[in-house]
Amino acid sequence: MFIDFFKLNVIDIYKSLEKSKKEKIKLIDIMSESFPELINKISFWASKAKNITFIDLFELIVRESGYLEYTLSNKDSFDRMGTLEAFFGELKKVIGVKGEYYLNDFIIHLERIRQHGILTKIGKDLNIKTGIRLMTAHKSKGLEFDIVYIIGAYDGHWGNKTRRKYFLTTVSIQDNNIDDERRLFYVAITRARKFVAITYSKEGNEGKEQLPAQFLSEISDEYKKFEEIKLNKKSLNIFGESITHKNHEIKNKKYLQELFLEQGMAVTALNNYLKCPWEYFFINLIRLPRAQTKHQIYGTAIHETLRTFFDKYKESENMNLKDLLSLFEFNLRKSVLSNDDLKDSLIKGKEALKAYFEAYNGKWNSNLITEYSIRGVHFNVGSFDLILKGQLDKIEFINEREVNVVDYKTGKKKSTNKENYNRQLVFYKLLLDLDEKKKYIMKSGELDYIESQKKEKFEIADSDLEELKKLIIEKANEIYSLAFWDKHCDDKDCEYCELSKSLVGEE
Repeated sequence: MFIDFFKLNVIDIYKSLEKSKKEKIKLIDIMSESFPELINKISFWASKAKNITFIDLFELIVRESGYLEYTLSNKDSFDRMGTLEAFFGELKKVIGVKGEYYLNDFIIHLERIRQHGILTKIGKDLNIKTGIRLMTAHKSKGLEFDIVYIIGAYDGHWGNKTRRKYFLTTVSIQDNNIDDERRLFYVAITRARKFVAITYSKEGNEGKEQLPAQFLSEISDEYKKFEEIKLNKKSLNIFGESITHKNHEIKNKKYLQELFLEQGMAVTALNNYLKCPWEYFFINLIRLPRAQTKHQIYGTAIHETLRTFFDKYKESENMNLKDLLSLFEFNLRKSVLSNDDLKDSLIKGKEALKAYFEAYNGKWNSNLITEYSIRGVHFNVGSFDLILKGQLDKIEFINEREVNVVDYKTGKKKSTNKENYNRQLVFYKLLLDLDEKKKYIMKSGELDYIESQKKEKFEIADSDLEELKKLIIEKANEIYSLAFWDKHCDDKDCEYCELSKSLVGEE
């Protein structure tokens, strides 16, 4: 009953609440009798809405309403998760950096989308190997398929386009646009590994004759073969029948394995898996739509501030404390935070950065690189190669090739995080060692605690690397085989282990 209510059109419900006060009271009374649990939830969410951002409220409702568990346990969970991801993405897009955004604003936005029939891209891709994928030539860039069909290849659609200008006068597009279309047509053709079928109709919808696109005549005769296809009424109705799609569950083993191989592993994902396999599964593998926490937003703003600051610092620009604090405020205000959280984070961050600047100003190595990204190195874990990747906050040069890798920590120094932090530095050394560019040799790693103004520097031993390699091999094979599927972490209150019951069932 709870889920069935949520299936109702939220826009129509909202419209019904725009009625008279008497009608509203009557509707609320009916809902209270039929859905007492729901009314209690709504009252709680309404009180939370006063102190948190709308995007946080949306995530709270999805989680506490039971919709997330319902989605994960459904036979078409993959499609539902894709819809939820697209909905969440649309929400983040329209909110942007607006200081205030409410349910009413989003309902109006949804109504506008529905009225104009605007399509929203579904986030997830099941990578189904069989079937037909429809896309524009623009969207096909970078992809390859065994067989490609290019439709509508008639003159005026591909090449020699015209645009209407006043009454019946037409003006041809410029020749340089013809060249652009020719290049795009070439892109479409070269997406095929084995075979390309290019089709056009001899008559348009109005019965007028249509000629093939001029680009067809530019293809050498030895590479093309013309065939005339005659259609009958039966063949024209092939799409008139209903098509039944197989249900795709997000727990499909083959899909999860392909997803793991495609995404690879970063050190944060590894640390999450070691903490709780299901936290890794939901956060790093299938990536449940989630709003950034206040701490995450704060950390991102600090990282962005230091990146810009040190980029200017290495160019010998005169960066003072005022510049540093202004950068931080600019980066923090770009995020979506409640007014109270924004105020608290601004005070906290400015105090930390002021102390950080005063402690190290003039002592930093100016020969550096910020945000050095290693997008993927191959590491054999037995039966397959795993992609390892990461982004290093800062590289400081000791000499031409030897470097010190710096990782910022925005929280206070905690002994409980020491193992994960050390593993992070060893992981970065492994990345640099495996990097095909072979540019840099990591001689040391450094943890830079911004708030406490403390630094810890380590030299990575060969034994540390070997231990990490064994760990990656072991855990990668566990993930690939889904060996964790029936297991839980040691935290009895773990939200991710609880959520996993929607996939594997109750114990």
